[in-house]
Amino acid sequence: MNYASIYDYLIQAQRKGFLKSYQLRLDKYVEIDRYINDSGYNDNYCNAKYMADSATLAAGKQYQSAIFLKDSLKEVSIDQILFIQDHKLKCRSIIAGTEYIVMLDSIIRLGSSVKSLCCINTTTAIDTSKKDKITFLKTTYQLINADSDYYSKIYSLKKMYGMNLITTLWYDLSKGYNDVLDIKTNTMIPASQIWDYSDTLQQPIFDSLGDSIGYKKIATNPLLYSFSSLGIYQDWYYNITRNIFFCKIKQVDIYAPTAKAEDGYNWINEKRFKIIFK
Repeated sequence: MNYASIYDYLIQAQRKGFLKSYQLRLDKYVEIDRYINDSGYNDNYCNAKYMADSATLAAGKQYQSAIFLKDSLKEVSIDQILFIQDHKLKCRSIIAGTEYIVMLDSIIRLGSSVKSLCCINTTTAIDTSKKDKITFLKTTYQLINADSDYYSKIYSLKKMYGMNLITTLWYDLSKGYNDVLDIKTNTMIPASQIWDYSDTLQQPIFDSLGDSIGYKKIATNPLLYSFSSLGIYQDWYYNITRNIFFCKIKQVDIYAPTAKAEDGYNWINEKRFKIIFK
């Protein structure tokens, strides 16, 4: 690939007609509407006016036009599906698109947008042939909060015996699959201790007169009930031969509230465990 980035390659390949370009329907978020034209990507399409949402149009409200600043982000957005297979977290890319910053009257930044889509992946496997031409792109880190709408959609796609994504990974650890490091203590946790693994706190002990005479250690509730978010390391590749993106996930982080002794016992959310897939 004789391009500065995958972003430049996707745009130039669409312009030259090597890659097909697709447009999302405005009324159906995930349905591909149509192939834009025979020549693929075109500049006029990416300079299209900003369209107001259907609620705004139905109410008859006025809206200002916006412009898309081409080549302003150099980022590629990839829709993906996360799933657990053979006790490992995996992902499958579905479709990709180059991103643009959307400005209102060149003053107010509305956010980013994808104006054309490409690299549709209709296969369920990520296996590649030795003859495929593949290039490594970068390693990304995605943080998913357990209380976010995105996270709820992840484990509502397919039930995993009543457990969410993090709990399912944690359960596999208790059965001896994969390895997990307690970042706080820098120790590997044996599978036999996983399910009931908890923190310990020092509780003061008082005599009959109310004077402190020492401390005793008490165990908190198992940490699996307080996991707050999942951090995912993803190594991204582009298969030039098949025109698809794919990634490999070697490890993930689990965040949980941790007790801090400064100024009394305060709980802060921090990166606590690292799961390494075998």
